[in-house]
Amino acid sequence: MDSTTTNPPGNSSAPSAGLQELPFVSIVIPTRNEEVFMASCIKSLRELDYPAERLEVIFADGRSTDRTAAIAKEMGCRVIDNTGLKCSAGRNIGFAASRGDIIAFTDADCTFEREWIKNAVRHFQQHPEFAGISGPTRVPPNQDHFGQAVGVVYELAGMAGSTVHLDGVATLFEADDLPGCNAIYRRSALETVMPMITELYSAEDVALNADLKRRGYRLALAPDVTLWHFKRSSPKRFWKQMYSYAIGRLQVGKRDRSLMKSTHWAMGFGVPLVVLLTIVLGCIKPWIFGFAAAGALLMAIAMFVVYSMKKSLKTAAWVVVAMGILVCAWPLGFLREWFWPVPSSYDPWQKGRVAMGAQASADSLTQR
Repeated sequence: MDSTTTNPPGNSSAPSAGLQELPFVSIVIPTRNEEVFMASCIKSLRELDYPAERLEVIFADGRSTDRTAAIAKEMGCRVIDNTGLKCSAGRNIGFAASRGDIIAFTDADCTFEREWIKNAVRHFQQHPEFAGISGPTRVPPNQDHFGQAVGVVYELAGMAGSTVHLDGVATLFEADDLPGCNAIYRRSALETVMPMITELYSAEDVALNADLKRRGYRLALAPDVTLWHFKRSSPKRFWKQMYSYAIGRLQVGKRDRSLMKSTHWAMGFGVPLVVLLTIVLGCIKPWIFGFAAAGALLMAIAMFVVYSMKKSLKTAAWVVVAMGILVCAWPLGFLREWFWPVPSSYDPWQKGRVAMGAQASADSLTQR
């Protein structure tokens, strides 16, 4: 399935002077059942402050069962068939079909600052030592309350150094990893490591960046390479995501132990050990159960109070829930992979990221 772009993304009215000096950029977006996000994503791509004749967008669709591919074609975008279904396979197929000197990997549930590509290109021109550039992945202002709460969890994880999905970046600095939804590379560097691994449950982007680093390439995060990324919109979806992330992180950790940070081990083994120890000691001295419950309640109340002042009451309540999900789902996924490894043939994308059921949620996502 391949359709030709009739209404290309990018700003056709952008100044054309010096076009020869601007690199051709390919934006590769794997999709599967993303219809609720497509219109806002494509609209945002069309508003990019970069000459349209120096830009292409490729949607690698993994046999969506909804109108994802149809919407992309109706809006004049190029769609190619991702027979491998998975996100990593879509990036491989999209990269093989691309023409750009600069390759930007992102997701359909993103919208973009107008200077997203222009700023990345400028950093590549000013810093030839870097092969990959990324930046902030912010929560959209029209995201629902639970999604905003998930954004808080990512913010806290970023402060702990366990993720590069950051809401803000103070200045350009060298990084060990780039978020998969906002990863922009020099083609010459990607050609040394593509195709990327498709056997992992998740975290293929972590493996890709590690491969680049092993070959001596350098990566960076910049404050102005910014996009907006919708987070999981329900506790069930967030649970599945954290469970999946834990499995994928341990899988890449088995390949390269240096990719496992102390926070990953603490969540994977530390949390279950604390729970187990509490149960054992509580059976001996029952008051320990009350002490543990009181401690957890105090932490939840403190978190609620802090984020009710920073966000809203509803978001603060969901922050407590989202943190609880993280503390439960991550260790379960980690232990699952440690004791009963997931077969490499398993496809976590086989059901796709099904669009939100409520029409109100769909409407809110397309407002931006």
